[in-house]
Amino acid sequence: MLKILSMSEGLQALLNRKLLIVAGKGGTGRSSMSACLALVGASRGKKVLLLDARSGSYEASRILSGRKLGSHPEHIGKNMWAAAMMPRDALREYVTLKFKFDFIFRHGFDSAFARSFLNAIPGLDDLLLLGKVLNHVREREPGSRRRRFDLVILDGPATGHGITFIKLPEIILDAVFKGPLKKEAAWMQAILQDPVATSIILVSLAEELPARETVQLYEAIRTQTRVKPLALFFNRVLSRPLPRSLEPLFHTAERCASRGSRSLRHAIEAWRWTLDARRRQRREINRLKSMVNLVTFELPELGHPVQGQDDLIILTRHLQSGRGA
Repeated sequence: MLKILSMSEGLQALLNRKLLIVAGKGGTGRSSMSACLALVGASRGKKVLLLDARSGSYEASRILSGRKLGSHPEHIGKNMWAAAMMPRDALREYVTLKFKFDFIFRHGFDSAFARSFLNAIPGLDDLLLLGKVLNHVREREPGSRRRRFDLVILDGPATGHGITFIKLPEIILDAVFKGPLKKEAAWMQAILQDPVATSIILVSLAEELPARETVQLYEAIRTQTRVKPLALFFNRVLSRPLPRSLEPLFHTAERCASRGSRSLRHAIEAWRWTLDARRRQRREINRLKSMVNLVTFELPELGHPVQGQDDLIILTRHLQSGRGA
């Protein structure tokens, strides 16, 4: 049973991990949540690396840095690095790391024949990307035993693909009896299964379909993997349209709206719509909270997609305040 934590305690528990994997249905805001967490960690003195594994979209790293990034970590701000991962570059890094010479990759692995052979191996791209992530988790500063990054945040694949991605080392360990591949999978699995080092963060909207898929993802992670989910972020939660103290005035205005101006009627309709939508969101949030054993956070609706650091700062201030939406 998960110890009940306050939002501030839960946030600190997340930032104390070495690896956070952000998962959820497409369109729920995984990228903005990943970037938001990176900004919070960096503001608290953590050296944070944000890694994007989004099949070419690379939203999280773009939101945080404001530009397109390469596959090598780039310093983008105080205590912050980011990279957009690509399988070919991950293979190059792996070969160079193991054999120490780049020409072995260029002549042995980057030929047309080698690429066609490697492309035919199912799951290889995912394994290379996961290996890159975990290599950064255990990466040390040159000439030091100190880790280069205190926290690595992975903006992971969407719901279904995410389970396969996380399970890859376990699948390899079950299928391979011995050899270098089994050795590689063993250290990867050790990091992923360590609840002190690694946690999964789920992101959902307070709507019926995303909430249902979030429950399914939670159950799949809990029953099919040994990686621990720790937190659930509700994104784009509507705030109360008016303070409670002013609501009686609007109820009075609502009764008189038919005799009022068009502007008043439109304001009343907007207020009523927001209240109804917020009630529906609260029902979904409470229902989902009752079905998952996770620390929960709520982040507000901004009225537009998260565009850059100005929007992220609004979200991070809200997150660090410990308030719900």
